[in-house]
Amino acid sequence: MAIDVRVSPQTILELIETYGLIASPRALAALREASELLWQEQALCKEADPEQFFPEKGGATTNAKKLCKACPVRGECLEYALSHDERFGIWGGLSERERRRLKPRRRSPRRTAVVAHSEEVAASDYGALATRRVG
Repeated sequence: MAIDVRVSPQTILELIETYGLIASPRALAALREASELLWQEQALCKEADPEQFFPEKGGATTNAKKLCKACPVRGECLEYALSHDERFGIWGGLSERERRRLKPRRRSPRRTAVVAHSEEVAASDYGALATRRVG
């Protein structure tokens, strides 16, 4: 008699971190990616016809958006589409055009930090150049 024991990638990552277990960088990356996509298991669209979510240009999106509206992981789906720059299909209840309108208003903390750092570097470079010219 075999026992079917399934452990989520998130649980494995927690065990590795908690107990200081050793895992290769490649294995850790695969586990992180798998744990980030666990929301897809709860998505209502996983049983639906993909054609609904990727219609021909000008095709109907009403059924896909209706399914998305009731989906428990709509937010995760939309976040995935925005962070992975999905250009086609209905994700999180929004079309590519709707997501594009939403994206400029979004600014991730990481992007903000990178922009702030690059502005600081640019300012310090300007100061160094100005000092050399004057001095």
